Amino acid sequence: MSQNESWGDDKFNYGYCDFENYWGETLSHVELTHFVAGYFDVTKKLATSIKLYDIPDKSELKKVFTILFERNKIDSYDFWSIKFMTKKGEVYKTKEPLRCTISIDDSEYVILGINGDKKTFYIAFSTMIGCNKKLVKVE
Repeated sequence: MSQNESWGDDKFNYGYCDFENYWGETLSHVELTHFVAGYFDVTKKLATSIKLYDIPDKSELKKVFTILFERNKIDSYDFWSIKFMTKKGEVYKTKEPLRCTISIDDSEYVILGINGDKKTFYIAFSTMIGCNKKLVKVE
């Protein structure tokens, strides 16, 4: 069970994210970002981000990113983005944040990763089907 906390009037849970590099080469650095927003109240809240460095290909880093999220709240969605540079100096990112929400049935553990064959950023949850998004190369 995740720990429930509050910040002012907002109640939130802690989430713990693994990161997987299946890009096909070492990554010089990665920036992961998560925030919560709604359709009606588009204010970004509970924003967290982390930078990771020198991540070998085919590595799985456990619990490297702690996020804050809301569970079972109307008009509250999780948004995720990534930007990274490969050892060769190529930069990829999500064009816009990916909306992929942790359901009430999911645990607080999330897997984030990149797939070099498909050039995608993916998110996997414990119960519900996750999400993926095509990455764009920054020129």
